[in-house]
Amino acid sequence: MDFLIRDLIHMGLSEKEARVYVSALQLGPSPIQDIAEHAQVNRPTTYVLIESLSDRGLISTTQKENKRVFIAEAPDRLLLILQMQRQELENRERKLTELLPKLGAIFKNQWEKPEIRYLDGPMGLNVLRAEFEQLEGEVVQMIGYDAFASAVDFSATEEHREAMARQFVPTRAIFVTSKQESFDLWGGFEYRVVSPDAFPFAVKGEITVRADHVYLFSYEKGIPLAIDVRSQVIADTHRALFEMVWKNIKTVLGES
Repeated sequence: MDFLIRDLIHMGLSEKEARVYVSALQLGPSPIQDIAEHAQVNRPTTYVLIESLSDRGLISTTQKENKRVFIAEAPDRLLLILQMQRQELENRERKLTELLPKLGAIFKNQWEKPEIRYLDGPMGLNVLRAEFEQLEGEVVQMIGYDAFASAVDFSATEEHREAMARQFVPTRAIFVTSKQESFDLWGGFEYRVVSPDAFPFAVKGEITVRADHVYLFSYEKGIPLAIDVRSQVIADTHRALFEMVWKNIKTVLGES
């Protein structure tokens, strides 16, 4: 009995539906109370289950000696149900195949929209640095160095800088600063220095580009705030602007 119940469950019946159907098969035409007792299901629930089985064509009803009795249909009806389920599945598959291009177009458009995140505070910036280290490709930056130096705790960034050095990440940076000094940076790091008078718009912030991310930093009032924009188009545009500026800076105060 148990293996029959188990197999009928695999066919799509619930456990109680399977027990009611097998009981109806064993008992023959029977009133509801006999089927419920044999199946060990309470009577109100048995009514609901028989209605569900009737909808599937597995149980029918008739009158016998002025009593309503229920009759299990032949088991080969299960094969018909399976065939109907297969047909329904094929219909769904066909409809989904027709729908996929439309859904794909919506997904593509959504993906192409820039993803924008705001991060601030030590924890937010640590998350950003960890994610940044996992990206690939060259880094290009324009940094308002004086504002950066007053807003950022260098000891908190030491681990990040060491990770970048270990990866030997090729990096080019334009430092906007009035300081006349050399910057001790890792191998593969090139930098050029320009006066704040030449780039007044870049004095209090930073733009860093890597892969398909553009990171915009504000260091105004000594409080770092970061915006992460993920968009290949926007990243490529900022990268092209950086190249134009890099090539036109005539004074190179440091390269390493």
